[in-house]
Amino acid sequence: MSLRNPAAWVSKNGLEKLSDVAVLKRLKGAKTWLEHIVSVLLPGAEGQVFPNGHRFRLVNGTCISKPGSKGTDFRVHANYDPATGRFTHLKVTDVKVAADLTHGPVEPGDIHIADRGYARARGLHRILKEGGDFLVRT
Repeated sequence: MSLRNPAAWVSKNGLEKLSDVAVLKRLKGAKTWLEHIVSVLLPGAEGQVFPNGHRFRLVNGTCISKPGSKGTDFRVHANYDPATGRFTHLKVTDVKVAADLTHGPVEPGDIHIADRGYARARGLHRILKEGGDFLVRT
């Protein structure tokens, strides 16, 4: 959904007059709010303890398009910890930055779980070099 849709919805309902750019600026500053929403959507994950100090890190990303754009303009790279119900890393980049496992911190014992688009040697080697592990579908 374009950012014009929520801007129009807010304006239509008389809450405030917002542009799509204003919505984007608010989203950039909404890390805690977005973490809360995801933690509500994944109930029961909080407080899980994994053996041997291992921690799961769910890695994924999404594309964002500017209003009127014909393609992707930004990428959001995210790492999520299901045990705490919180994001451990969020990063917004331009379209030239690939979705891979080179974004976000790696701690010894982290197990990064990602989809097949993340099965690239550079990111996988980085995870291992920094003491983590990975589970990536290929």
